[in-house]
Formats: sequence, C-alpha cells, structure tokens
Amino acid sequence: MKRLFTVLLAAALLLIPAAALADPNSNNDCEIEIHAEEVNMKNLTDNTYTTTVEMKAGDWFSVRWTEEKPIAALYWEWRTIPKKALVESLNAAGEVVASREYGNIIRFLTVFPEEGVTEIRMTVTEGSGKMAELFAYDEKEVQPKAIVWEDPYDKADLMLVEAHGNDDVLVFGAVLPTYTDRGKAVQVVDLGCDTIGRQRKSSPGSYLSGLRHYKTFFAFKGVHSTLYNSFVKAWINEDPRDPIELVVREIRRCKPEVVVTHDIENGDFNDGAHKLTAEITKAAVEAASDPAQYPASAETYGAWQVKKLYFHMAAEHPITIDFDAPLASFGGRTARELSVEGMKLWDKEEKRMIRGIESGDYAPSDYGLVFSTVGEDVEKNDFLENIPEECMTDYVPPTPSPTPEPTDTPAPTDTPEPTEAPATDTPAPTDAPKATEQPVSTEAPAPVPTAAAKADRMIWILAGVGGAAVLAAALILFARKRK
Repeated sequence: MKRLFTVLLAAALLLIPAAALADPNSNNDCEIEIHAEEVNMKNLTDNTYTTTVEMKAGDWFSVRWTEEKPIAALYWEWRTIPKKALVESLNAAGEVVASREYGNIIRFLTVFPEEGVTEIRMTVTEGSGKMAELFAYDEKEVQPKAIVWEDPYDKADLMLVEAHGNDDVLVFGAVLPTYTDRGKAVQVVDLGCDTIGRQRKSSPGSYLSGLRHYKTFFAFKGVHSTLYNSFVKAWINEDPRDPIELVVREIRRCKPEVVVTHDIENGDFNDGAHKLTAEITKAAVEAASDPAQYPASAETYGAWQVKKLYFHMAAEHPITIDFDAPLASFGGRTARELSVEGMKLWDKEEKRMIRGIESGDYAPSDYGLVFSTVGEDVEKNDFLENIPEECMTDYVPPTPSPTPEPTDTPAPTDTPEPTEAPATDTPAPTDAPKATEQPVSTEAPAPVPTAAAKADRMIWILAGVGGAAVLAAALILFARKRK
C-alpha cells in the first residue's frame, strides 16, 4: 500500500504553518496539522504501535488534500484510546459536511472521504489516548488493514466468546459465515487479545467471515503457554478485574439469545485459555439472569436470561453446523474456504493451522447444547432452533389488516305530524267497503247484461217452448186422423 504523509508539527499547543511533504512514490499530496503538547511525527509513521503521540481532550489533528489529488482512505490507530473523539469531514470551503462521535471502535478507524471532501479532522472530546499510527492511502483497496467497523451490537442474536483473536476463524470457523450470511446479529467477545497488534491482526479474518460490528476486547494478559493454571494465574489471580463480571456485563448489554464458546472439558485441543474461557462463560450465563449478582450492570442494562448455551465439541446433545454449504452473500464460497482465507490474513505462514482447517481437524462444525430454556434441539443443525421468531433482531412483525373505521349511525329523524288535507269538492266517501284491487288483465272484459235484457230473453224462451208444444200437439192429431 502507498502511504502519503505530509506533516505539520506543533509544539506547546502552537500551530505551525503547513508544509506539504509529498511521498515521492505517490502522485498525491496531503498536509497534516496536529495540535498537541508534544509531537514526534516519526512515531506516527514508523509502522509500529509501540511509539505514540499522546492526545488529550481538546487536542486535534487535521489531514487536508486537494480535489485534484484526493486520497482514498484515511486510517489511524491508537495504542490506548480516548473515551470519545469527534471526526468531521470538511469541503474545500472549510464547511463541515459530515460528523460522527466515536467511542471504543475508534481504536482502528478508517474514513473513506465522500466526493467533495478535502479535509478530515479528529478532535479528542473526552479522556485522553496515545495515537500510534496515521496513514493516508491513495487506493481504495486498503484491506486488510483499513476496515470500517460498526459499533458493537446493542441487541445480538448470538454471542461468540473466544479466548484468542483468531479462534472465530480457526476453531469456530462455521459460525460467523453461516449466521452473518443469514443476516443474524453475531457479537464476538474476545478475552485474550491483550495488544493492539494482536487485535489489529485478528480483524481481517473476522471481517472476511462477515463480521461488521467491532469485537468486544477485554485484553487479558497473553501467556506463552497452553497450561490451564498459567491462565488462571494471569486472568484470575493477577488481574484486578473479574472476567465473569465483564462477560456478564456484555451479556446484559447486548442481550444475546444464544451463547457459544469453547470446549469446557479439554479446552478444545488441550488449551488452558480455551478451557478457562468456557468456565468463565458458563458462570456468566448463569449469573446474568440474576439481578442480585453484579448489580451494577443489572441496574444499567437489566438482568438477561440467555436461552441456550453451546460448548464446542461437547458430547451432550450434539449438533452439526454445515461447514461446506455455499453461502449466497459470500458469492457461493463455503465457510471452510472463508476460514482458510481468513487464517492466511492472520498469518499466511501458519501452514499447519491452514491444513487443519482444510481437513476439518479443528472440528468447526461440532457443538453440544449444555443449557436451554426452550427445550432440546430436534433438527440438530442450528444454534437458533426453537428460538421464537419474534426474538430475532431481523424479525418484522406482520402488518395487520386495516380495521375499517366505524361509521356513525345517523340519528333517526322525527316523523313529521300529518297535516290536514285541503278541502275539495269531492264528495265524502260512503261506508261501503272498498273493493279489493285485482290483477290487471290484458283481455277485453265480457259485456255485463242489464235487467231489461234479462226479461226479454225470458219471454223469448217461453214463447219458443209454447210454440214447440203447439206444433207437437198438431202433429199428434194429424196422425190420428189418418188412421
């Protein structure tokens, strides 16, 4: 990577006019101004975290460049971090176009300037710290060193507690890729990375495996041993802090549904730090739900009940996490492939460990359920089995169907009192009942006979009958005479 440095030294808090010192191997120039009590810029350009520049509250530095010769990224790291620091992006007119205050993730901080930005300024706002390195890059491909981290999760689905900075890649290689690919919130807690060099070294492999939220580093003393008693001495007897209390606080802070850690029986591969980490984690999970234990963090964050605890390689209720499934968000690469690549970023010379990942010797797929409030696993292939869906950080409640707004029933209107009909010349109705209305027929009605017509008809009938009787009598007499 090409580093671009131009330095402006300040002494006794006095600003010295800027002077550009361009890297001869680069076509970019930048200027750095530092306001601090004592400044030795060599300490920031010697590529080692052991030499530093101390900065207190109110101290600041500024890196400027031109639009014609922009920088692609600005990176700095601290040996000891201030409590808070403000980072501002300014345009050519000196106007602040973006700003953000950082807490603990400021240890390794990368800023990728937006278009139009020509200055980055960082001011310590609370506490003090010792800045170790300051780099300006002329390329955007500044990995693996310059990584943009997000703050640790406020709410996690899964917490992974590791002893060493590379255990998430080496021992738990199936965890980060599998669950970040699923969009789950995984918080990594590290007990034994005690230097910023080791913390920096652990970052690229974790980032490659999908981690985007900064690890929680407790920085207990590194021990050049694998003996269990050596770590008990360094972490428990000689360190004034209580590691159980620290892990309890972190559990209560980010409220994981599931916790995963090392093998408690044999320390995975007879590693004392791994065994002690598992014991600390087990005790912390038990204590986190009891507000009477470590009440300070219970008062701050509330007690928290972890639903499931898994140990690596535990024989009890075993489950298997697929190490060779193609992962969509990683372009189809598998967790095994990502672990190999991540281990090379940690130390490409660790060929024995790389071969162990390739062969599966570190058993990254094998875990056992040792505690559960939601029952035993059935499918035995997922840490989150039986965890209610609504507990997940990516849960989206279903949208309820809209309830129709009730409509107001119109009040009944008063029936008006009938008014008297106006007088007319129409005669008053008789008492005779009204005829029932009959259906209307389309046929012409038959004529109705009158009384006179009926009398005439009767006379004609009688006359006809009489005439017939006379005729019959005449015929009878005529017949007798012939005889």
